[in-house]
Amino acid sequence: MSETATVIHELPGRIRVRVKWIHVRQNEQATVLRALRELPGMVRLELNTLTGNLLILFQQGENRQDHVVKSILSTIEDTLRTTENSHADTSKEMSGGTVTLPFKYAQTAAAHLSVDRGCAERGCGLSTQEAKERLRQYGENRLPLLRDTPWWKHVLKQGQDGMTLLLLGLAGLSFVSKRTAEGSALLIVIMVNSVVTVLQQHRSGRDKRTLAAMTDGDAIVFRDGRREHLAKELLVPGDLVWLEEGIQVPADGELIESHHLACDESLLTGEPLAIEKNAAALSAKTTVREQNPDGVTSASGVVMGSFVVRGNGVMLVTQTGSETVMGKIAKGLVEPTLVETPLQRSVSRFSRAVVTTIGLSTALLILVGILRKERVGPLLLSALSIGASAIPEGLPVLIGIALTAGVRRMQARKALVQKPSALETLGRSTVICSDKTGTLTKNEMTVRVLFDGTHVRVLPDLDVLSTSDMDQPLRASGHVVNLLTKAVLCSNAEWVEAERDGKTEWTLRGDATEGALLAAARRAGIALREIRAKYARLDERPFESERQRMSVICQGFSGSELIVKGAIEPIFACCAFYQSEDGLCELDDANRARILAIANDFSREAYRVICLAYRPLPHDVPARAVDENEENLIFLGLVGMEDPPREHVEQGIRACRDAGIRVLMMTGDHPETARATARKIGLSTSQAERVLVGSELTEYSDEALQRVCLDVSIFARVTPQDKLRIVAALKATGHVVVMTGDGVNDALAIRHADVGIAMGQSGTALAREASSITLVDDDFNAIIRAVDEGRGILGNIRRALGYLLSGNLGEILFSLLSVLFGLPLPFVPIQILLINLLTDAAPTLTLLVRPKRHAGMLRVREADLNDRNFLTQLVVRALSIGFSTFLLYRSLLLRVAPRIAQSASLTTLVLVQWFQVESWHHDGAAPQRILPRQRSMQGVLAVSFAALIGALYIPPLAALTGLQPLSLGIFFAAVTTAYTAQLLHGGIMQCLRHLKISSMPSLQH
Repeated sequence: MSETATVIHELPGRIRVRVKWIHVRQNEQATVLRALRELPGMVRLELNTLTGNLLILFQQGENRQDHVVKSILSTIEDTLRTTENSHADTSKEMSGGTVTLPFKYAQTAAAHLSVDRGCAERGCGLSTQEAKERLRQYGENRLPLLRDTPWWKHVLKQGQDGMTLLLLGLAGLSFVSKRTAEGSALLIVIMVNSVVTVLQQHRSGRDKRTLAAMTDGDAIVFRDGRREHLAKELLVPGDLVWLEEGIQVPADGELIESHHLACDESLLTGEPLAIEKNAAALSAKTTVREQNPDGVTSASGVVMGSFVVRGNGVMLVTQTGSETVMGKIAKGLVEPTLVETPLQRSVSRFSRAVVTTIGLSTALLILVGILRKERVGPLLLSALSIGASAIPEGLPVLIGIALTAGVRRMQARKALVQKPSALETLGRSTVICSDKTGTLTKNEMTVRVLFDGTHVRVLPDLDVLSTSDMDQPLRASGHVVNLLTKAVLCSNAEWVEAERDGKTEWTLRGDATEGALLAAARRAGIALREIRAKYARLDERPFESERQRMSVICQGFSGSELIVKGAIEPIFACCAFYQSEDGLCELDDANRARILAIANDFSREAYRVICLAYRPLPHDVPARAVDENEENLIFLGLVGMEDPPREHVEQGIRACRDAGIRVLMMTGDHPETARATARKIGLSTSQAERVLVGSELTEYSDEALQRVCLDVSIFARVTPQDKLRIVAALKATGHVVVMTGDGVNDALAIRHADVGIAMGQSGTALAREASSITLVDDDFNAIIRAVDEGRGILGNIRRALGYLLSGNLGEILFSLLSVLFGLPLPFVPIQILLINLLTDAAPTLTLLVRPKRHAGMLRVREADLNDRNFLTQLVVRALSIGFSTFLLYRSLLLRVAPRIAQSASLTTLVLVQWFQVESWHHDGAAPQRILPRQRSMQGVLAVSFAALIGALYIPPLAALTGLQPLSLGIFFAAVTTAYTAQLLHGGIMQCLRHLKISSMPSLQH
């Protein structure tokens, strides 16, 4: 009995043979069929490419049936053996014996893995039992987790912080000056600050790990002779994995089948280039390790984490988990260095200027004190404490908290933010570049119209994705059936039928465009599996954005054919004839114009237009012959598909326009389709809207393209490189660019935009990897919400910074005025720390995480920290706080003891900063009430007020802080002064606005 071919059913003149591995050996299918046809008496051959079963009808003639069957089996065996020998050595001695894998190049790769004969003979991939055993042996296919920085290292890092060192120095001076209580309080503050920071960093690391787990995906694996989806971590060495455009390679491996496959290995090389891969490059003479020195991949090798950007193929897994190239790199990784966001850099620059001002003021304070013969020790302590208190050292941490809070809010709104800085950048965005299919539209294609070379036929208005429409019959002529049959043969997608809750449901595996063609073919009475089984695919050139078409060579009983499917322009350029009711006709200029006019009519209705053509080829056409035969094609017809817009996209585009953000659409579709879709979604209101075609981009220099992009909003027939040029041109003109898409052709532009956004459901792994944000439910309006969130964060950070600095500068101004006018230093270090404790962290945090005041997103300008209105508010508030508190302090020193005056001044400074929280939330406008309505803020102020009362009136706390209980009259004077400072600020700002000194409008969020 043949080891490769087995008779599973036999009748006189008819046998069914199971040929192992033939269903995944596309290049050998035609060779076997051709060899069998040469045998005498062959009547009919039918190969089921899904199961590997071959039906053979024959005439016995003078030969006995068993002789004919034996001849058939021998022919199959000899043909496959000859084919294997032509590509690689057929045997290789191993520790466990000789392995013969029926893939062309599989034996060589398998030899390095010690894959046994049983694995090969089962037909397709490992068995479930073998996979379980290997999983126990090799472990899960997971990368080693990044080593978290130990908590004690975070603590030591805090000890290196400049502000912490300054506070430690002040504590030391306090102990030397025998101010034990103040020194102890300073140490407690340092400890609390370190604990809060360490906890925040730990939580941030946990969020990153959670996000990484949410982005894990599946692999398409051959197990037990079936093609199935399997979690990537369950892959083991010896698995066979299907690769196609957009898939991330789940493990290290060697290609054993490939069709024009190319990978992006920029994670290793740093260059986002498409590297060609070829299974034929796998050598039988060297081992996998020799072909991959230091992680450099061979022409047949693929590595975990790389992306397939073109073509398809099958890989044999050679290494998983920590043994992969990426695994070895990951073993040495530590916690990644955090990169400052643009806002953090801006805040750092602004803070340095503030620190310089504070430093000069502190030096002046010390100089004046020395000239007044103040005691040097207490003077240094107080001056340095005042200077330290005015520095917003905790602001970077608070900004991180604000961004993290925004990330969590977006996660609740179905948007995963991989890079928190993306939210900040989104708040500054001015242009959104969007792919059309799958982003602005649903990518749920339905065939609506057909042109068969003679007539335009309109299909019933049925939803291809509904469970009932798949079986609804479609009246189709012979030309339509021929057109759809060719479409089926030039497709890789498949509809999978399953019973669920007593109902039949269909699931599409593959491209949505191909799915629509298959659904139309099924409704036209074409048996999809049977028609594919009758033809062996000899060669394939997968769809590529640059070529805008897919090509296959199929061989059936009547001969071989080249079939091409894709955009009309490149295919039409290769056509010399067209199929009509009268037979084959020459495609002259008149007929070309007629067909192009029909295609334009389809496009103007927003249909995606697919062109099909073919060419008969000789029966003995060689494999890999697509490129040599794409000429003198016969035009078959056109298919018009409808891809409905996503819900609420028009509303989202209108919201962008209201917010001052341009939306650009970039698509590979026909210009008229792009224009019609733009009208449907509200991107364009004119039928004459200019559409820039990809071929025109080459005529523009980079500088000229920058000018054109300012006026054009619709781009059609664009390639990935075209999209990248458009994004670069917009960035060069000063725009902050958001790029959103779902396909491999979008990934390059997504990666190079200021913010890249990918679709979570329809998006490819490459697009998601290149992005900063992933939309879980593919909702375009989530982008609008993210922009809104980013603007809210920018506004909140700006307000929080203004609140912090105005209060701190007011404190230092008050102290400086007191010294300049010969008054005692108002505060000792412990009192300065108390002011900061009551006014800085908690109120600032509530401002940072506070929701926006407006229900909708309004047009806003960029929230810069050097804006005149912001700086004016900052200075006026600091002056109001400093002078009002100084006047109260000076007047009280004339009537009461210095400690009471100090206590009243401290109370005033605390209250006036609380009063201005609500004013900052309203961007300087006079609020309707002093205290905020927000319950969280009310709670914070209530706790802080209780702490203030405790420090004033509870004897142990009063003794620790050096404060004195205030009488009701003096306490009322402090409250009145704080309120007066708030009114003074409002009055000055009103006068400045009236005089038009502050020319910029208030920031609204």
